[in-house]
Order: sequence, then structure tokens, then C-alpha cells
Amino acid sequence: FAALAGADSRGKVQMSTEPSAVAARAYSTAPVAEPPEDLMTIKQRHLAPSAEHMEYAVVEYSGRQHMVVEGGMYETYFIRAVPGSKVRLNRVLLLKQKKSDEFEVSVGQPLVDGAYVEITILEHLKGEDQLIFKHKKKKHYMKRWIVNQKLTRFRVDKIALGSP
Repeated sequence: FAALAGADSRGKVQMSTEPSAVAARAYSTAPVAEPPEDLMTIKQRHLAPSAEHMEYAVVEYSGRQHMVVEGGMYETYFIRAVPGSKVRLNRVLLLKQKKSDEFEVSVGQPLVDGAYVEITILEHLKGEDQLIFKHKKKKHYMKRWIVNQKLTRFRVDKIALGSP
């Protein structure tokens, strides 16, 4: 340390008024980094899925958020309704609709006022088997069983904004 700050023959440190090379290096700024190049080539770009030219809604149901498209079929956790019945989902978080030639995006705070999605329940089914295993070491306790998640398959009939 004494050699950097400039010590005299008695060992006392004398501080200089000019900035040292160490301090100048410590406070220099790096140039702004450029973003990396797009790894997809122009030939591959059209194969990547994009929601740029689609009308869709982001709906919250069964504790999850899903992007739904009109006419699409989806599966979710069990919805308590008879197969064939129509259900209205009114927790719409985002809505993208086409108005004349351009798209209009409505973002909710947290929900979009007056927006809803009408669905038709198609069937109830069971998901894949899940193996549950409980074990306590050194206690001679083991339990195994298999559970199935109840699922509902439905179709989106209409995505609308405004009073029904």
C-alpha cells in the first residue's frame, strides 16, 4: 500500500492530489452491450408460432391463467357443470380483438370490464395416474397409492367485450 500511495523515507504516507492509476481503473465505465443476434434465420422465422395476427383472451380459471382462442378446445381442472352445458368465464385479464384493420388490446386492472368468454363443456375425464408414496425412516411405515386428477375438456364458443 505504501508503494502505491507514495511513502517517504521515514515511512509516512503522503497523499498526492492527482488521481492514481488504480482509482481511474476502478471507476471506468464499460461500453453498452449490444443485444445478441437473432439465432433464427429468415427461413425459419415463419415456422415459429406467433400470436401477432390472432384474436385471443387471457382468462383465469381453475387458479391458472390461460390464453384461449375462439373455437379452440382446452383441458383444465374439473369445472362443475354438466357436459353439453354453456358456461361463462368472466375473469378476463387481457383481450385482443380486431377492430377494422388493426388490433385493439384491452389490458385489465386487474380484469377487463365487461369482457367474458363463453365455453361449452364437452366431457369430464381423468388425467394420468400419479403415484403417491409416503415413507418414514426407521418406523416401518410405507404407504403407496395412485390418484387421478379430474379434468374437464371444453370448447371456446365466443370471446366478447361489452354487456351480454
